[in-house]
Amino acid sequence: IQETERIACDFRRLAGFLFPASGSQESDITRELDAALKIGVEVEKTRGVPFAGFSDAEALRYANQATVHPLKYLRGLA
Repeated sequence: IQETERIACDFRRLAGFLFPASGSQESDITRELDAALKIGVEVEKTRGVPFAGFSDAEALRYANQATVHPLKYLRGLA
C-alpha cells in the first residue's frame, strides 16, 4: 500500500526479533519457532538481540520485516 499510494512514511525493511521477557522460559521460544516453521514463516533461532540487556537472550529473528512512521502513514491514507 505504501508503495502503490506513494506514501512518504519512512518505510524501511529490517529484522524483527522475538525474545523472552525476564523470567520467561526459553522453551517458549522453541514452541514459537516450531509453530512458525510449521506454517512456513521465514525465521531463525539466534542468541542475542540488538537491545541493551538482551545480548545473550535466546531469540527468534524474522527477516524482511518493515517499519513505518504511523502518523505519516495514516495521513497518507487519508
